[in-house]
Amino acid sequence: MYTYMNISNFQDEQDFLLKFAEKKSSNLKKSKLRTRTRALENKEAGQPYFNLASNTSFFLNFTSSRIFELLDVNSDGSIDWYDFGNFFQISYLFAKFDPFQKGKLVAGDLYEKYGVWSDYPRVSAVLRQRASRFNLLNQDAYLDLFTTLVILKIDDIIGLYTRRTEKSSLYEVELKRIFAKCNLRNINEGVLNRCLRGLDSMNVPKYDWECAFIASVQENINYLESASSFNTAQANNLTLWNTVFYNVDPALVPAPKKFF
Repeated sequence: MYTYMNISNFQDEQDFLLKFAEKKSSNLKKSKLRTRTRALENKEAGQPYFNLASNTSFFLNFTSSRIFELLDVNSDGSIDWYDFGNFFQISYLFAKFDPFQKGKLVAGDLYEKYGVWSDYPRVSAVLRQRASRFNLLNQDAYLDLFTTLVILKIDDIIGLYTRRTEKSSLYEVELKRIFAKCNLRNINEGVLNRCLRGLDSMNVPKYDWECAFIASVQENINYLESASSFNTAQANNLTLWNTVFYNVDPALVPAPKKFF
């Protein structure tokens, strides 16, 4: 009875989150079939659940694991009720703010909607205050749910690393550890160096963590936008005359065909 989604052993709380997401996905699929608003094909092994026009693929196992790792602030393999409730609030409102089901919203809309929300579900003044960070990004930049969660949860994660007299700065190893947890790996070191804030007594450089975080989020958004455009052009065999892609991530370039 514990075998589902290729998981043979029901072991930790991450399985609970996956099962919850699987149930919601199943209910959504049934609802779509009943209303005939979208034809969902039978899922094949290794294929995404939805084929979206936005060039976004949704893999349940990977996505739920990534979200769980983010919610598990202290990386102890479990999440408490606050973490799950906070996740449910944010994701519920994100879906509510996205009536066209694009799966992404611009930063300007997220700033306005999360910052002034006063209806059900109730959100705290802390969450509304954290939403002000959306205003520090390009207002027309698209953010998905995961990036939205990162921005609204970063204070909970940062609290594990800051020190008593140094609440605004972190060492590079701490900063990169947090970026890895939040999947913010695509950051130019030159951009990150703008957030250097001197040295400690051992001449080890320190960074303003909020400056570095905002810069990293924006850099990753830019990377994902460019990667999505590149993949769209490749997948649809589009000929672009005035758009040039440079420094393309090798992981995005399809392997050359071999002829024997």
